[in-house]
Amino acid sequence: MPRVSIIILNWNNWKDTVECLESLFRIDYPCYDVVVIDNCSTDDSVEKIKEFCAGKIAVNSKFFVYEPNDKPIEVVEYTKEEAEKKNRFLSPSNRRLILIRNDKNYGFAGGNNVGIRFALRALHPDYILLLNNRFFNAARSRGCREK
Repeated sequence: MPRVSIIILNWNNWKDTVECLESLFRIDYPCYDVVVIDNCSTDDSVEKIKEFCAGKIAVNSKFFVYEPNDKPIEVVEYTKEEAEKKNRFLSPSNRRLILIRNDKNYGFAGGNNVGIRFALRALHPDYILLLNNRFFNAARSRGCREK
């Protein structure tokens, strides 16, 4: 099966990010990695995302019922500098979140490029999916259904 790296850029938007993550970790497809790039948030996003992965924050969504039995989700955290040096990663796992903390806000394109470079160098995916957490929830609120 083709390997997919799913990259989500977060900036001061942890609530939408954890709802997006809760939905992603329900995917039946077995060959994917989730990479969250935090673009130097100032709202405790990184801590809240890690609390969600530990099972300490329940997701309140009108689209699905929160599943506490899916936690904990392993978090592997890197600074941007550490991520830029990574050439090979651990074995693939769709029960792990790779969290990269940028030292400044690189904007939408720059932040995603950090994730893309990391994925290509360390995860070696067949495909990369850029998932915008803000548009993810906007599309779902307009009536788009989750499969």
